[in-house]
Amino acid sequence: VTKHLSADPRFLLKLVRTVRSINERAIAFARSAGAPTGAALVKKWDTYIRLLREFCPCILIPLVVESDLEAEIRAYFTDRFPEQAEDLYQAVTTPMEPGTTQLEHEALLKLAVSGQDETGPLATRYLNNFGWMANNAFDGVFTSREEVKERIAKIRAAGDPREQLKRYRAEAARAHARYRKALALVTDRKLVLQIETLQALIFIRSWRTERFYRNAQFLQRFFQQVALGVGVAAQDLFWLTHAEISQRLRGRTVPVAIEHRRKGFAIWVNGPGKCTTVDDPNTLAALVSRVPMRSAGVVGERVIRGQAAYFGTVTGTARVVLSLSDLRKVRKGDVLETRSTTVDYVPVLKIVSAIVTEEGG
Repeated sequence: VTKHLSADPRFLLKLVRTVRSINERAIAFARSAGAPTGAALVKKWDTYIRLLREFCPCILIPLVVESDLEAEIRAYFTDRFPEQAEDLYQAVTTPMEPGTTQLEHEALLKLAVSGQDETGPLATRYLNNFGWMANNAFDGVFTSREEVKERIAKIRAAGDPREQLKRYRAEAARAHARYRKALALVTDRKLVLQIETLQALIFIRSWRTERFYRNAQFLQRFFQQVALGVGVAAQDLFWLTHAEISQRLRGRTVPVAIEHRRKGFAIWVNGPGKCTTVDDPNTLAALVSRVPMRSAGVVGERVIRGQAAYFGTVTGTARVVLSLSDLRKVRKGDVLETRSTTVDYVPVLKIVSAIVTEEGG
């Protein structure tokens, strides 16, 4: 990445836009997949896999590049505007393109203002655009009309929806004004480009993750047909590899011990294009024993256990964030605890010492 950036300062920005383009194609596929059968189902499955192979490598844009950009931007403001440095840095690194959480909140406020109920056309549009957000556990649960009714009632109970919408838009306008004011102080054209690139990286990092949640809503019927085609229950489709599904759709007999895979399995990549699926309990146990594990140690009995995205030990005040309004309570050095992070969390992610989530974000 560094080599390409030296040759073309806009390389990373172009790459992010390419990632977004691939995501848009994935969305279009999900919306049009339907419930095909026979040869059409095989063709759709092959298209789905090709899109995955294009899409997945693109989500691996190294976050270290983002960190490097942040360090250069912070250093620029610290060197030239030491007293305002932190405010200026926060102004240019706060996402300017609204994330899904912001768009969903605004759409709900508009729905409350309209006077329509949960059965109206605006509610239908709201569900089509944001119903998938309830699926961040990948359990196939999406927002219902009854939940929309409850959310509308909650907004109206909090006061005049028009005033709430007005305040929301005013805050967004103030954030944009702070961004433009800070950007006007930057005389280095290279740094302006770095700020634009960082803005794109921050947005795409959450946006591309959300595609998984959103596309799942539209792919339900498609996956049900795939499950029928391979002869397994829809909830068991997860336990088959892409290659196994492809072969079964083409009528080939591929034995899979799903009961073993539910207990644990591994895909061992032992060379370019060489993958071995291990689901025999004894073989799997032997393989896992060869993987070095690290433990941070435990103090006391009240322990939360989970996967470590990054190993280390920190001490800080646990700050539970259940809504965007709770973000104002977060202080430097806190341990952020929340269900899942979105692009709206980015400003506080830079100041906390650790992050604990129920789902990835």
